Amino acid sequence: MHKGIQFPIDCRYKQKVYRRYAWGGGSLRTASDECSLYDAFDNPDLISSLVRLVERTSEGGRKAAMKRWVEAHGFLTSSARGGASTEKLEDFWTGAESFVRQWGMYGFIRNRRLGELKKLVRFAELDMLDLGFHPGANAKTVFADCEKDGFIVQTTSDTFYKATLKEIDRDPLPYYQVAVFVRVRKSIEYQLEGIALQSHEWSIIKEPDRDHYRIVPHLLTKNLLQALYLQFYILLNDTTKKVCDACGSIFAPSRRDQKYCSDTCKNTAKSRRWRSRKRQKAKSRQPAKKE
Repeated sequence: MHKGIQFPIDCRYKQKVYRRYAWGGGSLRTASDECSLYDAFDNPDLISSLVRLVERTSEGGRKAAMKRWVEAHGFLTSSARGGASTEKLEDFWTGAESFVRQWGMYGFIRNRRLGELKKLVRFAELDMLDLGFHPGANAKTVFADCEKDGFIVQTTSDTFYKATLKEIDRDPLPYYQVAVFVRVRKSIEYQLEGIALQSHEWSIIKEPDRDHYRIVPHLLTKNLLQALYLQFYILLNDTTKKVCDACGSIFAPSRRDQKYCSDTCKNTAKSRRWRSRKRQKAKSRQPAKKE
């Protein structure tokens, strides 16, 4: 079982990793019958490896990066139970990017990244129709984080506050944290639909005057991606862990304000900020384009 997370119920997902994979059209296919097995809930590096994959891979390098990841960890969205032997590039990246986006939001919440949270949500006063359904509320949250065909699609959350906009502005962090947390929680719960509850062990203990029947229940996910979402969901109840701002790993901070899991990640983040400032300065020196 994962050493960094305490699971309230037995969670298992046996993942197959085949010896060879090959591309066929837009799908990665198994090219060997030989495979090994590992349990997704025993691997603490799966989430951070997926984060690094998405954040460090350009669109042109996706095929090669996906193949390397699958060769190490197996298919992400194809079910091992169904004996699937292919995974589409589109399905893999859609699923991976969505997961990493939610994981990033969770990191902003845990690390109190108010500036980043403000990019995801804004607050608006309720209109009369809203007030009719939510007595006593003054403000609602509106998300604007979905871009399609060049247009920003705004979605209104059902998170409502009794506070006014002025009161929210005086102490904004907890309001932004709650709004984004509700969004993340609902997104994960949607991804967890279809999980099965089964038992893989049972026993009968006989005594002179009674018999005891015992089972060991466990949650069974349909694919590796859902197993990662289940880990994510359980982590929402863990108040001792944080998400590293540099690599996306789960870690137990030794200080309340600690943002990085190691000195290596701290130095990496410092280098990134330095390069970003350098790019911004170079950009500001460029002459403006003539109309």
